[in-house]
Amino acid sequence: FLTTFYITLLFLLIVIGLQYTTAGNMSVIITLQLFFSYLYFNVFGDEKMGVMQTFGAFLMGIGAIIVLFPKDFSLNFGDFLIFLSAVIAPVANVYQKKARTYVSSKTILAFRNIVALPFLIALMVYFEGLPTFAKLEPIWWLILLNGILILTISKIMWIEALNLISITKLSALISFIPIFTLIFAYFILTEIPSFRQMLGIIPIFVGGFFITRVAKP
Repeated sequence: FLTTFYITLLFLLIVIGLQYTTAGNMSVIITLQLFFSYLYFNVFGDEKMGVMQTFGAFLMGIGAIIVLFPKDFSLNFGDFLIFLSAVIAPVANVYQKKARTYVSSKTILAFRNIVALPFLIALMVYFEGLPTFAKLEPIWWLILLNGILILTISKIMWIEALNLISITKLSALISFIPIFTLIFAYFILTEIPSFRQMLGIIPIFVGGFFITRVAKP
């Protein structure tokens, strides 16, 4: 229940926040979950990381911000909601990690979706109304793809990873997302990355090397 509550709240804050801010701002602010993960679990908690791994996490966070930082960054109410989601994300991961010690990732996802679905449908009807068939027809396959890849496969991998490594380390590894975004955007959307974005890839790769090293006892 706590996993479902925090995960649903997290995504609601992001979706509502995106109505008041840009996707670029959101991408930068959400990377702060790495900072809060480190603060919660390494500074005040017992998930200690070695010096080199900490340095790697720092580099990956800096690299992600360099890649994602938009030209017209400005703070507003939407940014505040995204910031709250970054604060909540590590807490949600804690309960997911605990739940995984008792049940499988598929059970966690099924429970999350079943419990959250009526609440999300009610919000959808309240804010937007039911979608018409004409609106769904041209994009049904995108919604299906989103459900299979993002809401199923990637979530199972995420929960399984939480069961194997620390939350801080996993939060740092999501800094690879901007790199793959640039790659797919280039081949699918023919969007050419800027020099600044290419420069940001360097600390992400270097940080990834340090953070994935096995700490010496």
